[in-house]
Amino acid sequence: MKIIQSRSFERKVKRFGKREKKVLDKQIRRILDNPSIGQEKKGDLRGIYVY
Repeated sequence: MKIIQSRSFERKVKRFGKREKKVLDKQIRRILDNPSIGQEKKGDLRGIYVY
């Protein structure tokens, strides 16, 4: 699985505190464990999930 982070997301994460980064890491691990928990895109983007 490939997780892509936008530049704007990366900039926002830099401002996060230690606790917020820990929560974010936990949620990313959760997505990696079960990729189908997000919403699947429709049409040409079918197979791509958004969280």
